[in-house]
Amino acid sequence: MDQLHVADAQRLLLRAALAPADAAQDAYARWRSLVPFAAVDPEAYRLLPCLYANLQALGAVDDLAARLRGVYRRTWYANQLALPHLAAALTTWQAAGIETRILGGPLAILQYSADAGLYPLDGGDVLVRPQNMQHAGRLLAGRGWSPASRHDHPMQDTVLVHPQGGYLTLRSRIVHQGDAADHVWQQPVAIAVGDQTGYLLNPVDHLLFLAEYGVQAGQPATRWLPDAAFLVRQAPALDWAELTVQARLRHARPSLQQLLVALESVLSLHSPAGIIEELARPDPAPAWVAPTVPRRVIARRRLRAARVRLRRFFGIRAC
Repeated sequence: MDQLHVADAQRLLLRAALAPADAAQDAYARWRSLVPFAAVDPEAYRLLPCLYANLQALGAVDDLAARLRGVYRRTWYANQLALPHLAAALTTWQAAGIETRILGGPLAILQYSADAGLYPLDGGDVLVRPQNMQHAGRLLAGRGWSPASRHDHPMQDTVLVHPQGGYLTLRSRIVHQGDAADHVWQQPVAIAVGDQTGYLLNPVDHLLFLAEYGVQAGQPATRWLPDAAFLVRQAPALDWAELTVQARLRHARPSLQQLLVALESVLSLHSPAGIIEELARPDPAPAWVAPTVPRRVIARRRLRAARVRLRRFFGIRAC
């Protein structure tokens, strides 16, 4: 299979797994004609449980249904084993007074669906305040989690792996601008993670995280497009005006534009009129304004220059 067919196959599988009704069934039939089941790559395999659930909801049954059902059941069972570890991590941090935010990914999809078998819950990204980064890692180390890589710098991301499977990536910062960095901690969305409550980024910051750490970072679409699709469909609180403002502040407009275009082209999910055009519009060039320099500053500079000339002329330190 050449590269063009790989791109086509990914697009068709995403549509089959996430699109409604006829569009999904048509995409599924075309995907099957391109990709033998034995040739499904690991990234595409992650979408098969969602594909099964979508086809079941549409009443589409074929000779592959039993195999897809098996993938779905294995994913559901593995998730039942993983959820208690992830919930225990959140409990440990909350008991220590450490504030966290779940940064999209499989855990975030729990917000939009009670079906714990749709995606493998093998891990996720969690935002921790910089001053709590090392303490958060040490707390989980005491519960059996181990770092995938060792470092001593408190600002570096830390990947923690559980001995029974699963990982968590701790991030101390996802935005570097001051006001935007504060924005990510505002208006969190509560979600159930096992028997524990976790807190997800607000919809605006969630979508921007997917754009910056999914699209811009070159992650496969199977990692960020499902999350973005659920978010746009089921987040009535999504403030599109605030989204464009924050994208401009974070210099994330190109990646957000690409994400929204992908939602339109792959799943026919349309953003409000004018949003994509607004994101494509360059910033207006600021008008040049002659700097205003106080007279005392000018006098001080002239005096300093005169002293330098005196030193050079007499070869002595001027008073």
